[in-house]
Amino acid sequence: MEDIMKKETIIKNILTIAHQPYVVFSTKIDTRNDKSIETLKILSTTENITASYLSEKFDIKPSSVSQIVKKLEDSGMVTREKSGTDSRINYLKLTDKGRESLIESDATGQSLQDALFKDFTDDELTNFDSYLTRLIDNISNDDFKKQLHDVFSDDERWNHFDRMSARFERERSRMLDAEHAHRHGHPHHFHGGFGDGQRPHF
Repeated sequence: MEDIMKKETIIKNILTIAHQPYVVFSTKIDTRNDKSIETLKILSTTENITASYLSEKFDIKPSSVSQIVKKLEDSGMVTREKSGTDSRINYLKLTDKGRESLIESDATGQSLQDALFKDFTDDELTNFDSYLTRLIDNISNDDFKKQLHDVFSDDERWNHFDRMSARFERERSRMLDAEHAHRHGHPHHFHGGFGDGQRPHF
């Protein structure tokens, strides 16, 4: 019984962290996938960058790069400079404003991460990462997926829960839809069975 309570407490704590506003924001605004931020980072470390280079680097259409560059130009973070040897070539240059914005963005993210993991030692962070990786491996293996499917697709098992609250049936249906989409290689935006994205009540 004590073991079950410990596991339930861990799951509640994981959900509490997952629904913390900064964590939610950082998962939705991942700078590694933000091409504007990535462009600024590239320009801050590399000279003679062209739009065509970014198109190949990001593996996106030239028109998409043009939109990114225009947005950065309009905000005063990037300028174009003609090549001294070939007037047909325009190099992208990071402005002082762009450099300051990049530094501020990195500093803000770093300070929040430092606050989130305050008083954690390097060993504790390593162990924590290891434990989370093991959890991810567990929920990703075929045995767990099969068990998940068997449990939530058993109508007879869930009948008495459904009679107590319509919420059970509604959320179970969402769970099955997400599980089905995941099994067939179609990522499904899913909040662990709580479709409104709010922290569940236990």
